Amino acid sequence: DSQLFPALKARTLSQKEVDLQQEFPGHVTLVLLWIKAYGESMCDKYRLPFVKHFHGEPLAQYYEISALDGFFFKAFKGVIEKNLRKERPADRHDNYLFFSGNLKPIKKKIMENEIVGHAYLVDCNGLIRWKAHANPAELEINHMLDCSQLLLKEAKRTLNSEDKDNFGDLSCPVFDISNS
Repeated sequence: DSQLFPALKARTLSQKEVDLQQEFPGHVTLVLLWIKAYGESMCDKYRLPFVKHFHGEPLAQYYEISALDGFFFKAFKGVIEKNLRKERPADRHDNYLFFSGNLKPIKKKIMENEIVGHAYLVDCNGLIRWKAHANPAELEINHMLDCSQLLLKEAKRTLNSEDKDNFGDLSCPVFDISNS
């Protein structure tokens, strides 16, 4: 069973406020989420093949989410955000979210392991259709790309049909290999 991606509002490194639930309709979205800094390098291993494979595809998008957890880190969120903006390439700023809100509901609903990076493939309805965490195996990357392709095909078909509210039952099951 697919579940809705939890409500999440954050600011991009280009300082635009983003409500992810408003970004999902009309798109297939790879959402990358981490709490610990080394989770970002794990998430890059999902992001890079996705960006390469779907370059120029207007219905495919991704968001990277660096999430702060803990009172100590939240006390320095301004400094941390400024450093992230300085250290990350400008071409990633619009898709790189900095989240310092309440992480508890997100951790409870979709994070199996707080130490590693997480990847979620979210359909046009905001449903998680595929997920993985930690360093991916080649099989996971291939399945992510195949599932993305199926979701894009269905999204295009639906956008071209008269019933734009019905995205159908996609034959792309939730795929989760825990390799941590």
